Amino acid sequence: MEQEPTTPRERASKFIKDLVPDGRPSREQVLWAIRIAIVLVALLVIFVLIGNLSSVSVLPLVQLLVTASIPIVIAVAGSRYTQQQAQDAALQAFLDHMSELQANKEQPLHSAQPFDSVSMVARARTLTVLPRLDGSRKRSVLQYLYESKLIKNETLVFFLEGADLSGAYLRGADLSEANLTGANLSGADLKGAYLRGVILSETNLSQANLSEAWLTDPRDGSGVSADLSGANLKETNLKGAYLSGANLKCAKGWTEEQFSAATPFYGATMPNGQKYEDWIKERERRKEAGEEA
Repeated sequence: MEQEPTTPRERASKFIKDLVPDGRPSREQVLWAIRIAIVLVALLVIFVLIGNLSSVSVLPLVQLLVTASIPIVIAVAGSRYTQQQAQDAALQAFLDHMSELQANKEQPLHSAQPFDSVSMVARARTLTVLPRLDGSRKRSVLQYLYESKLIKNETLVFFLEGADLSGAYLRGADLSEANLTGANLSGADLKGAYLRGVILSETNLSQANLSEAWLTDPRDGSGVSADLSGANLKETNLKGAYLSGANLKCAKGWTEEQFSAATPFYGATMPNGQKYEDWIKERERRKEAGEEA
């Protein structure tokens, strides 16, 4: 059985091996190949129909299509491959730099405090690399920071305020107790993610998918829930999300339809500062009185 890494350097090395693609086609590359194939098949079907309707041989048309498609396919595939390579290189360089900071004997990154010189360097590298990565690679960066305890509440080394995590693929990720204050998670996929105690204050969650996400865990009885105070919830998918006890004070862009789609918010603080139970009673009172909710 492989021995688990114990030192920061060993953990960083393991992340580099686990997270950097190993040359196999990525999910995005496969999707692009499927899209190209669908377009080519559609064009072939159109040419066959044209040939049948006009009693013209479709063979020359098919030959023309194939001849014209080859350079297009090669160009698209080459462009996508170049982009993937560039992202792989950017991710690898980031992990290498973070590994060096972690292994520094005089001032290791994991022992730094927010706004220390070394933590500011790490923050700058993180904010610089994220806009260059796709959703799955953004997940790799975030998971590295989380597993290295650089963005956890109790061991926070630097803040992710302003970090571009838009479109990040975080489905099912465990980010409990992470501090994501002020990050941009618009369009991120957090379906089924474990977000107990996560701080999402002033975070942009517009159009993010939080369906079935656990922002609290009723099983442990600790009452530790997520902080979404001031978060942007415009068009956020909250279907089946567990938000009991969550702090939603001053949240923006929400609708009652969104909240109705989630599980009951027992104990949660609603955007207007009311507790969920009082908010429900007030809403029912308004409905009975014929007032707008």
